[in-house]
Amino acid sequence: MTLILPLRYEPPVVPAGGQPCEALPGYYLLEVLRRSAYLETWKARDPGGRLVCVQYAYVPSSTSLPARNILTQARRLLDMRHPHLVSILSVAYDAGRVVLATELADQTLQERFQECWRQSGLYGIPRDELLRYVEEAAEALDYLRNEHNIQHLALSPRNLLLRDDHLVLSDFGLAQLLWLPAGEEPARINPRYAAPEVFEGRISANSDQYSLALIYQEMLTGQLPQKANCTRDLADQRLAGVADVSPLPASDREIVHRALHREPRERFAGCVEFVTSLQYASVTRAGPVYLPESGTTNGHDSQLTVPMRLPPAPLQVIVERLVSSAAHVAGVGEFGRIRWVWTEDGYWQHHCAAFLPDGVSQEKLRSFAQCWNASRFEFHDSYLRFELNLAHGWLRKWLPRKEDILEVTVQVGPPRSPPARLSDVIIRMRFLEGDSEDQRRLIEQVGPVIAEQLHTHLMAPPDRRDELRFPFGKPLLVAPMAGDRALSDFQLQCVGKDISVKGIGIYAPMEPPSKQLLIYQASSKDDALFALPVTVSRVTRTKEGWYEIGARFLVEDGASDGDQTENGA
Repeated sequence: MTLILPLRYEPPVVPAGGQPCEALPGYYLLEVLRRSAYLETWKARDPGGRLVCVQYAYVPSSTSLPARNILTQARRLLDMRHPHLVSILSVAYDAGRVVLATELADQTLQERFQECWRQSGLYGIPRDELLRYVEEAAEALDYLRNEHNIQHLALSPRNLLLRDDHLVLSDFGLAQLLWLPAGEEPARINPRYAAPEVFEGRISANSDQYSLALIYQEMLTGQLPQKANCTRDLADQRLAGVADVSPLPASDREIVHRALHREPRERFAGCVEFVTSLQYASVTRAGPVYLPESGTTNGHDSQLTVPMRLPPAPLQVIVERLVSSAAHVAGVGEFGRIRWVWTEDGYWQHHCAAFLPDGVSQEKLRSFAQCWNASRFEFHDSYLRFELNLAHGWLRKWLPRKEDILEVTVQVGPPRSPPARLSDVIIRMRFLEGDSEDQRRLIEQVGPVIAEQLHTHLMAPPDRRDELRFPFGKPLLVAPMAGDRALSDFQLQCVGKDISVKGIGIYAPMEPPSKQLLIYQASSKDDALFALPVTVSRVTRTKEGWYEIGARFLVEDGASDGDQTENGA
């Protein structure tokens, strides 16, 4: 299970001046930068007062390797030196964890991507800039392969670090030197960016090339070549050779498609050769494409707009960004695949669904609580409530008070109507005493961990993000949609109500002029910040005289009108 930092991450509270790092004398831990099932990365201060990183690389408890062998393997990392590998300053071993001190970077490639599309309005990192970063990553990866016979196998935008406008690669060597010898399955280390052969338990000389190609497409376009709701579907698609490179510039598609070949021998001879092919690809484009959400982009006061007749991106990309922005404004928290809200009565709350036939839910929930060493069970037909003493776990160092007890309630609803037969599951958490900011911060850390493991325990399908609606009170214009999606002279001034991945709700002063509409936000008559083709599924007259319209997004021209729901958004 891999954990990803939330959109609005608040680090745990540490003592003033930091807390001592027991494995590295003289180092002080300041704040957590990222955390996963295998790694915990801290910003720290070294004995000389410089800011550095301290990483805890967890070795699976099932390993039979002696501590001396683990430390010997880890010290091999000190011999791996390259201008685009992060510098490792010190290596130690402490209670099943390899502790590394490394140089501190300015930001990750993932943070640079988010900076581009949130602050500058771009779909991703500009191609020329991204190619420079990918080239430097490719040089480091080929060095590891050719000089040390090492594949990274955990490559992601979060361990591609930017320092002084250059890229340095971190977390290298840990998979092959520590995790795989300890018996860890290769695909569990990094399923999102894993090559198809890794899902089969094999490692090839070109496995990292596949991961690098995935990252290149995602950082440029915001989309991976495979769309899957779970790791199993992702593995099936990659093993079948499925790779949608259509979001890429036309001249990049064939090159990336080759790097994503099902058979490793059909890929490029090395990562550098792959990137060199991209660099020589001739791309004709009229400049970067923007999707601004406010009046200020790229540090300028003027709005950058997109002509209506040149749609800049697939509808799905536009919608996902609008929904993400609306969720951020609404205060919805996110950690990895888990979304939650704080209820008015002070509970951390998460919704999901699971297939729980009669007589199964109680036994599954009871065994789940036992896995967490829970106490004070309170079991009823529809819910389970138990208590967790976090002072005995790995989170004890962040507890505001050692005596704090976390109360967890898991409520299971009745099965839905066929064919799904899924039951709604609600997870609620709070500390039994107090409601401080420190306690809330801790719940935001441990809550998603418990919820993620409950998903696995119940074999729950992935969250249906399209069922989540967020307020979307933007001024909008509505027009009948012509065949080429051009705007007519008729424009209806409306205001948004809410938005989801499925559709949008709006308030209009009159009934919609047609069933298929174009909803857009414009800075002038001919230019639009975004345009959303929709089909109307519901119209309701309000007491105030407005018309509440529910509409579904049209993924393609001529989408079926029969695929509608009661609520448009």
